[in-house]
Amino acid sequence: LQQAIHEHPVVLLPSHRSYMDFLLMSYLLYTYDLTLPVIAAGMDFMGMKFVGEMLRMSGAFFIRRSFGGDKLYWAVFSEYVKTMLR
Repeated sequence: LQQAIHEHPVVLLPSHRSYMDFLLMSYLLYTYDLTLPVIAAGMDFMGMKFVGEMLRMSGAFFIRRSFGGDKLYWAVFSEYVKTMLR
């Protein structure tokens, strides 16, 4: 993983079995002095007292679960992801 992170953009996709997956992944990467992930979290996480606050403190950004026909929302999100992968 260390080599891959240094050579290429890496996308980690934790499962949703546990809301703590995102935070544990960040902790492990921090422990091994690797670049911390950018976390995209659903807007519903914002309302969860403990999890929402932990995600916020770890640098997560919150997105809608569905973009529907909102082309502007999709365009902004798409550009943000491209920027994060550079």
